[in-house]
Amino acid sequence: TIVERVILAGLRFRLGKRYSARDELVAIASSPNASISVTTKIAEILLDDDDPRSARKWIERLRGEAPDAIPTLVLSARLAQAEGDDAQAADAIGRLLPDGRLTAENARMMAERAMLADSIGFHEAADRGLAEYATMSPEGKMLRARVRARQRPMDDSLALLASVLGKVSPAAFLEALNAVVRQSSGAITGEQREQISTWLARLDRENPDSTEVSIQMATLEEARGMTDAAERRYRDLLDGDRLTRIQTGVVAANLGWLLARPERAEEAVALVDRAVQILGPISELLDTRALVRLANNQKILALEDIRDALLVPSAQKYFHLAVIQAESGDLDAAAGALDEARSRGLADERISDADAARLEALERRLAPVAEGA
Repeated sequence: TIVERVILAGLRFRLGKRYSARDELVAIASSPNASISVTTKIAEILLDDDDPRSARKWIERLRGEAPDAIPTLVLSARLAQAEGDDAQAADAIGRLLPDGRLTAENARMMAERAMLADSIGFHEAADRGLAEYATMSPEGKMLRARVRARQRPMDDSLALLASVLGKVSPAAFLEALNAVVRQSSGAITGEQREQISTWLARLDRENPDSTEVSIQMATLEEARGMTDAAERRYRDLLDGDRLTRIQTGVVAANLGWLLARPERAEEAVALVDRAVQILGPISELLDTRALVRLANNQKILALEDIRDALLVPSAQKYFHLAVIQAESGDLDAAAGALDEARSRGLADERISDADAARLEALERRLAPVAEGA
């Protein structure tokens, strides 16, 4: 079917078979019965492939067929970004997030549009789009806290979260706090650590039997560099009998990631393999297993896992590919993968202490390659 052909073409593209994937999508999109979704897909792939000139043709077709559709506006904004056309980008985002009074009926939809704008790099516009929603509901405050964490001091986001503590479920609050801590661009100050610790102690005390809260607490401890505390909490959860099967997979994967170093690699491999058996070979889990296998000196298997993980590409996964390629001795390929990670915004992401150490070691190792270029 056409849908199956589109999916297969997308997979070929992610596997590096760019030209055959593009040819197949162009053939599908050029047929008279091609749907808007097919045109959208080929435009996305061309933009992902850093080819805005080719993407323009298909985006212009979308503008003609569905000028106000959300995918058309998002792709128009991405195209304008790629071409450096600030006016066109502002126009597309302005139509995605039009001015107007929010109501109970349209607030959630506009919030979703704002988060879309945030996901493609228009953080200020997303923040403005969530401003009124944040006055209407605790959910709006939590969403705005996430968006503000990318571009403003963390105090702004923490203040928003403080105003909803006790008004939303503990799990929802901790999920938002986790996102703020991981997305914040600046270092966490001592005062901020104290405030977060106070919240965590309160939620831990008030929800002693909640596995969902315990999992969120452990991931927050991990994000704040409290790896010993996170490890103890993950182990306590796995040793108990309160986890669902899915939660067991998640906790096993998280603990495996935490133990991804040579002296703990054998246990880490067993944990992540257990997670894969439960959750399946999902991209994020394969990324984790790649580093765990690297720590266990299984370099070929690590390369296989990270290439499969890159079927859903991200800056962090390209960085991990570079680490594995460097450890395998392919420094030229590692330099290229690190360049790709940086082009996808690696510098804007908060990375774990372990990844920070990997990045520092990788840059030292690649320095002679850069000097000889």
